[in-house]
Amino acid sequence: GDCMKFFKKITVLICFLVIMLCVFLGFMIFSVPDLSVEKITDIKQTLTVYDSDNNVCATIDSGQNRQNVSIDEIPKDTVNALIATEDIRFYEHNGIDIKRIFGAILSDIKAGSFKEGASTITQQLIKNSHLTNEKTIMRKVNEAILALQLENKYEKNEILEMYLNFVYFGRGAYGIQAASKAYFGIDAKELSCSQSAVLIGLLKAPNKYAPHINMEKAVLRRNTVLKQMEKYGFIQKEDYEKYSKEEIKIIEQQKTEDYGYFTDYVLEQGAENLGITVSDFMGGGYQVYTTLDSYLQQEAQNVYENKENFPDDSVQSAAVILNNENSSISAMIGGREHKGMRLYNRATAFRQPGSCIKPVLVYAPAFEKNLITPATILDDYRKDFNGYSPTNYKDQYYGKITVRRALSLSLNVPAVELLQQTGIEYSKNYAKRVGITFNETDINLAISLGGMKYGTSVLELTGAYCSFANNGFYEEPWCIQKITDYDGNVLYEHKSNKTQVFKDSTAFLITDILCDVSKQSSNPLSKLNKKIACKTGTVAYVKGNSDALCCAYTKTHTVSVWLGYDKTDENNYLSSEITGSTYPSLLAKNMFEKIIEKYGYQDFRMPDSVVLKEIDSYSLKNENKIYLATEHTPKNNILKEYFDKNNCPTRSNVYWQAPLKVNDASISLNELRQVEISFTIRQSHVDYYIYKNGQELVKLTGKQNERIKYIDENHTTGDSYYILPKHKLVFVSGTALTGEKSKELT
Repeated sequence: GDCMKFFKKITVLICFLVIMLCVFLGFMIFSVPDLSVEKITDIKQTLTVYDSDNNVCATIDSGQNRQNVSIDEIPKDTVNALIATEDIRFYEHNGIDIKRIFGAILSDIKAGSFKEGASTITQQLIKNSHLTNEKTIMRKVNEAILALQLENKYEKNEILEMYLNFVYFGRGAYGIQAASKAYFGIDAKELSCSQSAVLIGLLKAPNKYAPHINMEKAVLRRNTVLKQMEKYGFIQKEDYEKYSKEEIKIIEQQKTEDYGYFTDYVLEQGAENLGITVSDFMGGGYQVYTTLDSYLQQEAQNVYENKENFPDDSVQSAAVILNNENSSISAMIGGREHKGMRLYNRATAFRQPGSCIKPVLVYAPAFEKNLITPATILDDYRKDFNGYSPTNYKDQYYGKITVRRALSLSLNVPAVELLQQTGIEYSKNYAKRVGITFNETDINLAISLGGMKYGTSVLELTGAYCSFANNGFYEEPWCIQKITDYDGNVLYEHKSNKTQVFKDSTAFLITDILCDVSKQSSNPLSKLNKKIACKTGTVAYVKGNSDALCCAYTKTHTVSVWLGYDKTDENNYLSSEITGSTYPSLLAKNMFEKIIEKYGYQDFRMPDSVVLKEIDSYSLKNENKIYLATEHTPKNNILKEYFDKNNCPTRSNVYWQAPLKVNDASISLNELRQVEISFTIRQSHVDYYIYKNGQELVKLTGKQNERIKYIDENHTTGDSYYILPKHKLVFVSGTALTGEKSKELT
């Protein structure tokens, strides 16, 4: 009976233990986290930005410098070093190495603690990506189960690729590719056997064995890895002797230049092009090939670092340099300093453009409509336009003035009147086509002077002016040539969308007029002694000015500069002496010096649609009409001007031609039997000589269309008369230019 009772107790105890074991095992199994391969494969990778010469100009990571690389691009020596050191039976087990586990258990029992890991490469990958570093039975079970799942789902080489792209190598580098660049400045595919051993040796303790921290320990660890490779037949003894004696040469920590504002803009554009967030773009491991001209960007930054180029330390500024060949962004300055990422970019911020809008919005559309030529006369008087009364700078007016002078002197009244004549919507349409943004409320004449609700940006203005340099063709400024993933697959590639907005004649005429601006001695650009098209703009404020701008271009590049304060108020404004022709033009001048230094200077080419004509300045001034000069026009009255072939003068003013023939002369006898000769003065600038029997009798002058009479008291029967007109101002070989004599009068 007692035996039965004891047996029953034992049975109950065993059942209880079995149940508890099942519960425990069930708890452990159900507590295993789900395998999430995305934690390994979808980790953030470093974004690499290249300049126009395919040199790395920036690397951006989301806390981890990581660049994935295919297992096919990882040298065999690197893989062998990893297997020899970390998991020699990697290709034999299914994720768990039972033999190593039992060996580790015995060691742990002897030590009385969990010291031996016995983890395979697969387990290490699971631990680093899914679990913590705590040494508990629960973590070990979870690690083993997830390792089995991973091995069941992926091939061995795929797991190796995941591992080598995931683990940390020190020096801020995650993954073998980033580590290769961080320590040796090369791609992973270029690693030598010795270099591979150095990097694999780091996995045990990066901060302990890193060569830049302790070279002696790094060498010993490298040689330990090489010894393991020799032990398992991956290299020969002589290889070990050779590689273990090689000097470990690492590079200085690589630093990329801070092309911050350009890079910030690339992040925005790249994310937009791929249709993802900027955060995802930054961590996607993309290779971004940009249009950045590192030389010009650095030189522009140097210009901005020189305090002499600014009135004081508090004022802000922005600049954009475009390559005119394709409207690509060569350089961008979004502020006087860049500290951080994705800062307020003043190059893309909207400000009032002032007079810089005039060529784009007013004059170019008027040229397109054939309303004007460079010699067309405009009115520059105080005027009222239905309640809007614009004034010129310093309230100075010039009366009748040519389009060329009105634009080069940036006169306000002619610009307003010309926009009224051309039509606001007509003109805005052209400006929109070259990238200028308008608000729906920008529908009044004030926009001709830059009076817009929100204004426009430096980048937009630069793109618009680039169209003049590019023969009237416009392409929206762009900064990314292509984007690839880390495998080199092209995800985005720029395609040109260049369109012709202005006639090449319009572009050339605007350009030639704007070259007059840079000739003005008050403009710093004049010191370059080159034909540089330039337009400045200044926006007035209550106590001075709020914005000062300069837009300028040569054949190769367009530069726009803005100067002002982020917020203009009674404490932050530009003095009235600071205009677009001062500091903004100085900044542009200093940048053009570097542009010309590298790219040389090319003059603007006159297109076939443009002709150069000699016109009569006397008629232009006195009659406000454009006439061609003649062979008799005095040199000091000849003005050379460019015209569109389809909108140029074809007639010459008779003023400088041979005098017109008198065609209404008459002769009669008065009551005293005296001869009376009468005729109409056709030209006031002509002297009319009456000849009697071939001899000069008298000189007469008068006003145009005046009927004059001459009485000859000494007339005899048979006398004959005629009238010969002679120019008062034109002489040929010392003799007055004559016209055709009138008919004989008898």
